[in-house]
Amino acid sequence: MQILLWCSVSVLLGQTAHDRGQAEFQAGRFQTAKKYFVQAVRDAAGSEQDSAAELSNLAQTHAALGELVLAARAIQSSIDYQPDSPRLWNQFGQILFLRKQYREAEKVQKKALALANPGQPAVAAVIYSDLSLIYREAGRATQAMEALAMARSLLPAGQARARVLSNLGVLCWSLGRKPDAVAHLAQALQEMEAAAGQHHPDVGKILEQYAIVLSKSGKKLVAREMAARAEAIRSSALPATVDWRELGGGR
Repeated sequence: MQILLWCSVSVLLGQTAHDRGQAEFQAGRFQTAKKYFVQAVRDAAGSEQDSAAELSNLAQTHAALGELVLAARAIQSSIDYQPDSPRLWNQFGQILFLRKQYREAEKVQKKALALANPGQPAVAAVIYSDLSLIYREAGRATQAMEALAMARSLLPAGQARARVLSNLGVLCWSLGRKPDAVAHLAQALQEMEAAAGQHHPDVGKILEQYAIVLSKSGKKLVAREMAARAEAIRSSALPATVDWRELGGGR
């Protein structure tokens, strides 16, 4: 699961606690980012919208540090300011998932889904993807597949849908649906390359998964080629942009 910052990084970094916090978060310096976001929450006092955004950022930073109780408190405070925000409820569900409170996480994600209006398909797609993780943890494979299929249907071809297709391929493989796994990963690779370029880190992650599937399907030569491409991308200096679940042993 991936948790994204609520606001984009300002071009003029370093001018405010908010800007500094986001810069530190993006650099992976979460303890320092937390200090700035605590200050940003204080600076936002008096503005409900800004308070909600800064508390969301603080919650994400707590989550990145493994401080999940504090993360839950921060996002609940954020929701108090904007109780109808599907993004905030989705983030709350993600934190509950990390705390392994799967039943509560499912309820919260369904609330987030109910709040996401028809004009927010990208938000609904993220919620469905998160629900698929919950269902898989609960052993509800059919519902997990259905949720990922819904996420795919809400997205146009491109980087976001490629990520969903990759996860769908991983799930199909774990369920022994090998031809479907190969087809979904092939499509994921095609869409990710078209959207992000052949050397993007996300392409490398799909290649890693695809290589495992192809190898276990008896296509050793093509699998080695895919694995070599993945290694070349992994060796580059570009940071990965997405958290991906590993394929593991599969079936």
